[in-house]
Amino acid sequence: MKASNIDRNTKDLFIIVRWGTAVAFGALFATLQALRIDSHALSLHFSAMTALTFVLGTGATLYLWRFLLRGSSSSSKKMMVAVRVLIAVGVVTFIYPLRFLPREKMLDISKGLAFAVLVLSGVGYMMYRVAKALNADARENENRGGAEKRCE
Repeated sequence: MKASNIDRNTKDLFIIVRWGTAVAFGALFATLQALRIDSHALSLHFSAMTALTFVLGTGATLYLWRFLLRGSSSSSKKMMVAVRVLIAVGVVTFIYPLRFLPREKMLDISKGLAFAVLVLSGVGYMMYRVAKALNADARENENRGGAEKRCE
């Protein structure tokens, strides 16, 4: 994204989004690093390694955002790899705590997770269809408005 093509508000929004997600991913990685099981209960044990994990997670996310926002200078293939890495990291960090659960509960948890994935996929598909319809309607209105102006 070229800096000359975007206004100040958009730049500010990108700063907020970039730092917000970076700090969130840093906190996520630090929490996963500190997660321990003690006498059949989960607990967090913070250490210097937790702080280092937070800094590395935040830095890696900021680097990924920098890579994604520079889109024009990098190939779309590299961008897709970066997006897939971000998605994979999100999925792995969601699944990682499941290793602390008892084996006898895994079937019920798997059923619940599968149902959640189906419901969220359906909601995502509906949002996609609504956005597609709204974009098509906006294009049609732009075309119609341009034709009306030409007729006058």
